[in-house]
Amino acid sequence: MSFDKDRKSKRVLLHYSQNCDLLIYNTYHIEHFDAGHPLTNLAAPVIAAGYAGVSIYECVLRKDERHIHILEMDTATPEGIIFTDLQNNYQCGEPLPTAHQLLNQIVEQYKTIGVKNERS
Repeated sequence: MSFDKDRKSKRVLLHYSQNCDLLIYNTYHIEHFDAGHPLTNLAAPVIAAGYAGVSIYECVLRKDERHIHILEMDTATPEGIIFTDLQNNYQCGEPLPTAHQLLNQIVEQYKTIGVKNERS
């Protein structure tokens, strides 16, 4: 990979995901939010409830001390599938559920497939 002097960013972030994928981000193209991103804020209660299918990774960009949060979903779990759908819907402009609604949806999905809540 080579970079021109004229490019807006010469910095890349390499992230090895929980799904064994190497993800490469140009830091110039990562959106900036002063407050937490709505999807990250919604993921936090899911993680706090003990569900392993949603993860948040934090990387620090040393030069400007900004933090990047990487949200990952394991689509082999009900919460990962539900959260992936939420992410896609959110990008299309649909509203997000409350944390309580999301947790209830995850519990219902586990009941539907006949598995007790899979928590880490």
